[in-house]
Amino acid sequence: MVHSVKLMSQKKVSSEAQANEFARVDSEFQTEKTLKMEDAQILESCIQDLEDGLESLSMSLIKYRVSILNILGH
Repeated sequence: MVHSVKLMSQKKVSSEAQANEFARVDSEFQTEKTLKMEDAQILESCIQDLEDGLESLSMSLIKYRVSILNILGH
C-alpha cells in the first residue's frame, strides 16, 4: 500500500511537472509570437516611412527637372 501511494504521488508530481513545463513553453511561444507581431508592425512602419520618403524625393526630382527645363528653354 505504501508503494502504491508513493507511485501515485510520483505520477502526480510528474503530471504537474509536465503541466508546468507545457505552461512554460506555451507562455514562451506566446511571448515570441507577440514579439514577432511587434517586429512586423515596426517593419511595416519603416516600409511606410521609406515609401513616403521616396514619394517626396520623386516629387522634388520632378520639380528640379521642370525648373532646369524652364531655364534651358528660355
